[in-house]
Amino acid sequence: MQRKHKGYSMFQMNEKRSAGAGIAAPERDDNRTIGVGGRQGSSPPAHQGGGYLNVYTPFKPHLRGLKKIARDPRLDELRKMGLHATWQRVAAEIGVDAFLAMWRIVDQEQQWHHIKGTLVIPLRHYASYTKFQRNQFINDLSARGLSKEQIRCRLLAAYGETVDSSHITRIVKKHKI
Repeated sequence: MQRKHKGYSMFQMNEKRSAGAGIAAPERDDNRTIGVGGRQGSSPPAHQGGGYLNVYTPFKPHLRGLKKIARDPRLDELRKMGLHATWQRVAAEIGVDAFLAMWRIVDQEQQWHHIKGTLVIPLRHYASYTKFQRNQFINDLSARGLSKEQIRCRLLAAYGETVDSSHITRIVKKHKI
């Protein structure tokens, strides 16, 4: 039976705080600890060990042996020759070798050569590609037998787009022709 003293139980009055923020196990009068599991027995718990470290050191991976990826010096050449900044970004993104291969292929098309010594390349907006992908998705779902409402739900989940049922019908009819 626990005795009450000023609103606290006997066990609360006997609590001891450890060096950290934890609470040490209460002791009996005969210096045996009260507890369950591993804390039962006649010997008091160890004075050291366990708990969290007081010092936190952030993780720093060892980078020894890893090669540092060097910037391609040909990117500087493209800048020095006055290539438009957008094309420099394309070269940096896809790699200079891939950019030079693309440039060589495009330059072989005489129809895109301009009188001033530049290339005039007709390139559709990127949105036309995403629209094409969306329409393919609609056609695939329709071919699987999904209803217009099910297709609308899938479009909303996959593309975050709400498309009218009549528009879905037009896309599916266009594909079947």
